[in-house]
Amino acid sequence: MHIVAAVSIRSSPVLNIDTNNFSYEGENGPENWPGLCTHGSAQSPININIANVVAQKFDELIFQNYDKTDLVTIVNNGHTEALQGFLTWSNVPTLSGGGLGARYKLREIHFHWAASDDSGSEHTLDRLHYPLEAHLVHIREDLSVSEASVVEGGSAVLAVFFAISDVGEPLQPYEAAFNTTVIAGTNKTVNCQPSELLPTNRGSWFRYNGSFTTPTCDEVVTWTVLTEPLEITEQQVALQLFLTSL
Repeated sequence: MHIVAAVSIRSSPVLNIDTNNFSYEGENGPENWPGLCTHGSAQSPININIANVVAQKFDELIFQNYDKTDLVTIVNNGHTEALQGFLTWSNVPTLSGGGLGARYKLREIHFHWAASDDSGSEHTLDRLHYPLEAHLVHIREDLSVSEASVVEGGSAVLAVFFAISDVGEPLQPYEAAFNTTVIAGTNKTVNCQPSELLPTNRGSWFRYNGSFTTPTCDEVVTWTVLTEPLEITEQQVALQLFLTSL
């Protein structure tokens, strides 16, 4: 059984903030992001109030080439660590089914956390945060990256939560690279198998139409928020917090 969640609206004053000069606190924080970020009608992230969601059946999500392993570049872009380069693979990972209506190619995977491990995830379930949230960003296969950023339905993002555990296998392959890319602008090439960053249960999720979560916040994203979290250790959370503080 898959779930459809309603979209909330965010409202706040506007400053002239460059799309590469935003931050998550202070004068350039989300409450002052420009344009659609503050005046849009379908902004992300949202709080998912489980009591108010509408249950709806969809076909299964289809993950093609997610079990392949190839090279990606881990980039510290000054805001997060991002795994990039999937579009250059000979077997590009794709996402389809699940009511998406098209096939989408995996563009990048990045992570969201905060200065406190109880407020890291962007999406919340009944106002509760997970310590970390991964976004697997896809573009519709017939569009370029730039087109997918502005065309309605041009992008599909999978959101995966991480919960504290004694083991943190999904992030273990990337810990060394994270440690060597602590400065903005640095990068490291590693092997990646995208399926390792997905939970076992891929048949339970929330669906809504929203936006990118950073400026310019274009409302072109079909969101799929998986309900089963992956595992992350306290030490791995501490590493992410260290990256945030630099």
